[in-house]
Amino acid sequence: MTNFAVQATLGAAAPLVSKEKGTMGNRMDCAGEQIKNNVKTGLQGSAVAAGAIGTTYGIVHNKTMANAAAKVFDKTLNGIGKLFGKKDLAQIVDNKLLKTVSKYLTKDNAKLNTKGFYKTMAFDPKTLSKIKTAKGIALVSAIALPVLGYIRDKHIYKMGQIDQKYTDKASLQKTL
Repeated sequence: MTNFAVQATLGAAAPLVSKEKGTMGNRMDCAGEQIKNNVKTGLQGSAVAAGAIGTTYGIVHNKTMANAAAKVFDKTLNGIGKLFGKKDLAQIVDNKLLKTVSKYLTKDNAKLNTKGFYKTMAFDPKTLSKIKTAKGIALVSAIALPVLGYIRDKHIYKMGQIDQKYTDKASLQKTL
């Protein structure tokens, strides 16, 4: 197999300098396969990234989409909560999020009850919209990042297979 430092530095051109690949024709075939693997992986990763970017853009600029994404996020959290014995995990997360946001609000944004205590926080629609948008972006990230990781792992595995295939082919040519 090609030295890792050479492979990392030269990328798909590494087989051209590898003495383990035998003839120049075999080296060219190996480099061609590596380039094809790189292009395929790049296109797959770009498609996932473009989908994530487009969805994020939609969530940021469309209230209906942000609301739908926030509902999916909440249902997903509640499903995860059931696995761990938490009854309403989405509500727990919302309360913590609202408590964190409320620290940065002024007294003018809070409704006071008759005794002067804060009864409920009166968040303006922009603040609530930003919370829903954040939930939507978190949902997109939770889906896109593992998919990109899978594509990367598949690419690395295929790279090793290609390298080994042409190393074996060269060793067979030497013995014949």
